[in-house]
Amino acid sequence: MSSPRAFTRHGLGGPLVALALLILPGASDAASHLATCSLNGVTVQTNLRVGYAGVGSTTAGDFDVRSDSDHIVPAAGIAASATNATSKPPAAGDVKDVAQGTVRSDFEYGVPTGPFFPLDDIKLEVAGVASALNSFNSVGNPAAAEVTASALVDFHLDVLSGVDCDGSIELEALRSLRPFELLMEINVIKDPGTPAASTLYTMLPGSSNQVVALYEGHSYQVRLDYQFLVPFGIDPPYSIEYGASISSTPTAVPISGVALAIAGLLLVIGFAVLSHWRSPSNSAT
Repeated sequence: MSSPRAFTRHGLGGPLVALALLILPGASDAASHLATCSLNGVTVQTNLRVGYAGVGSTTAGDFDVRSDSDHIVPAAGIAASATNATSKPPAAGDVKDVAQGTVRSDFEYGVPTGPFFPLDDIKLEVAGVASALNSFNSVGNPAAAEVTASALVDFHLDVLSGVDCDGSIELEALRSLRPFELLMEINVIKDPGTPAASTLYTMLPGSSNQVVALYEGHSYQVRLDYQFLVPFGIDPPYSIEYGASISSTPTAVPISGVALAIAGLLLVIGFAVLSHWRSPSNSAT
């Protein structure tokens, strides 16, 4: 749900970065792009399916399916979050056998609308434990623990008089697949849910960071799709945390040497504090 106090764990790092952006002439134009150019707001959504897959398994008998969503507009707050957390034991198995998962989709406006992040910030995360040491499904067959999840962020770039709402999204690098991960993929989709829908960029495991151009007059969706399948007889944990940021199209702006030095120092200190409080972009245990 939306909360004006979200992300307070980042301490003083965000305010220092925000101050640096205010010092840099024109840099605030590359701050919260969606607060200006997505007046209908941002929607976040999560979908989660956990359970046991084997011969004869059914969704009703062997899986738990959840979904959640949240919507935020600039005037109503600074952050939106959708979270699902659930677990499903097998029909029969060891005491510790359970397919458990949590999926989150978080969005926060950048400064000055939001207090912490220099740009509009997206966080997508899936984590949990899937145990199939001695698991059987509802018809008595050996079953693997399975987790399927998606985390999404949707927004529209408006066409506004006197405002250039073209922008870009910077995608973090995506780590390689770990054992038992079948799918881990980031997609940037233009005009999702329409006949004109198209995938602008697909990030596969092991990809480096990427910047994707976004154009006004179109809707966009950023989504993480993830699948984890644990064979009969083992019980490992899993996790993926992914981040991206949205900004306006960069514009060259003259700046004095003194202002650049002060802003640079504030950025270094601010990002150092943020990195101390913030978990790694892509973690796996």
